[in-house]
Amino acid sequence: MMLPFSPLANQLGFVPLPLKFFGLLIVMLPLYLSLVEFGKRWFYRRYGALPLGAVARRQPE
Repeated sequence: MMLPFSPLANQLGFVPLPLKFFGLLIVMLPLYLSLVEFGKRWFYRRYGALPLGAVARRQPE
C-alpha cells in the first residue's frame, strides 16, 4: 500500500489512490465481513453440520 507513496512510484508509473477510496474501503470491509458471517450462520442453522467423513464416505461399486 505504501509503494504509490514511495520515491519509486514515479519511475513505476504509480499514482496514489484518492482518500475517498480508503474511506469507502473502511466502510465496505466490515460490511462484507458481517454479510459473510451472517451467511455462514444462516447456512449452518439451516443445513446443520455434517458428521465427520460424511462427504468422503462412498459405497463400493
